[in-house]
Amino acid sequence: MLKKVILIISSVIVVLVFVMLGLPTQTNLEKLETGYIKEWVDVFTKYDSPKKFSQINESLRPELIVYRKFPDDSWIAAVCAPLVEWHYSATVVIDSNGDIKSSRKDLSGYETLYSIIHNNKADSIQKLYEIMSDFQWVTEKSLTRHSSSTAP
Repeated sequence: MLKKVILIISSVIVVLVFVMLGLPTQTNLEKLETGYIKEWVDVFTKYDSPKKFSQINESLRPELIVYRKFPDDSWIAAVCAPLVEWHYSATVVIDSNGDIKSSRKDLSGYETLYSIIHNNKADSIQKLYEIMSDFQWVTEKSLTRHSSSTAP
């Protein structure tokens, strides 16, 4: 019984230290992930094609958008918050169909996302999404597309 009380008190102290030092707690990390996803859904809603990506504010680091065009002129673009740097992971994609999706799958960074998006076994968006099925995508928004907006 005394061991359980000591364990509980120790756990409370550890949580309090995390909170007092401002270190990320699970709840804070979830809020950060949600904020990152919302921010990029808003960005991709406004800048919804590769032609417009250069207009994205530099503070958001648009150079880290991973872009791929497929033989049928469809395309996909993605950004991620890397687990290693930010202590949480979130990925947001937009594709030529106008779908904006998010995932909270743990990724180590830009290079990992780049290698997934440019997987040579995927010759279409559909195949790429099949390869990335473990991302458990959530559709955040579907934009109305016109035929002229699918080609970058």
